[in-house]
Amino acid sequence: MIAWSQKMTPETAQAAGALLVAKDELFEQADILTIHLVLSGRTRSLVGAAEFALMKPTARLINTSRGPIVDGRP
Repeated sequence: MIAWSQKMTPETAQAAGALLVAKDELFEQADILTIHLVLSGRTRSLVGAAEFALMKPTARLINTSRGPIVDGRP
């Protein structure tokens, strides 16, 4: 399992059983990507066209958080 967060440390990721990667690496490598965040000025539009372009054609994004975290505009 891989993970990314703006504030995550390698130790925190490891404690959760994950490997910390860069945001771009997460979107490039993940088969299933889930989002679990609160909506804030920092997280609004955190995922947009650039991130979708990095994803594998078969990858799936599951947003369990507030809708505006993902900007679905092309």
